Amino acid sequence: MSQHWPPSGQQPPQPYGGYGPQGPYPSAPSGPPPRRSTGPLLAGVAVGVAVAVVVGAVLLLTGAAHWGSSTSAATPAPDTRPITLPDSLAGFRDVQAVMGERSGSSTQAQAQRSRIEHTVARTTEAYQRAFGGAATAVRLYADDRLEVTPTVIAVRAPSPDLLNGPVGDPADLRLAALPQAVSRVGDAECLVVQTQTVVAGKTVDPEKVLTAACHRSGDAASIWVYGNGQGTDGQRQMLALTDAAYAAVTGSS
Repeated sequence: MSQHWPPSGQQPPQPYGGYGPQGPYPSAPSGPPPRRSTGPLLAGVAVGVAVAVVVGAVLLLTGAAHWGSSTSAATPAPDTRPITLPDSLAGFRDVQAVMGERSGSSTQAQAQRSRIEHTVARTTEAYQRAFGGAATAVRLYADDRLEVTPTVIAVRAPSPDLLNGPVGDPADLRLAALPQAVSRVGDAECLVVQTQTVVAGKTVDPEKVLTAACHRSGDAASIWVYGNGQGTDGQRQMLALTDAAYAAVTGSS
């Protein structure tokens, strides 16, 4: 047995004019519908607007409402206490002091000092801007032979963990290790670069690994160390610099 739709047997409302399954639709009624007075409606709208204005003014005056951000928590003021990184740190010395001992006051040495000072100024400005004006210090260090020249950056503000673009899986690439990856070492994270491609199933030689950067952060400060730590000893030096700088800025190990 066929079932009528809708099941109640009632037909859905049809438009005026035209044809439907049951024949022609009834024509539209002649003449406009009777007018209704809009006076009470307009009066109600006016009263509602007036009430809304009064309530809004009260909320603003009492501080219960705020323009702009929906959160009432104020952004904490940046810590602007100056930072002084020491002349020597974890076995390294200020690069300009080492250069002065090796190159004296030659024209080339003076040009290098000028470039270093320019780099320090630009780096300091960039990190201060990124951290809302927090105190920042930048210093370049070197070993006695100027073979390793790490840069230390300190900011009086916490920061997120060190990241380096997309985080891949070496298994997807059939590698023993990603070409570049961030690894956690103690209280710091380090950006590790593989100088050789090692396929899956092979062992990575730690002496062929380059540590390009290390980072450590706490509530009081953040430290970045950039350099070229070669192998296990190089990474150990980078970590020692990171921890020593953190202790120098915060007063804690």
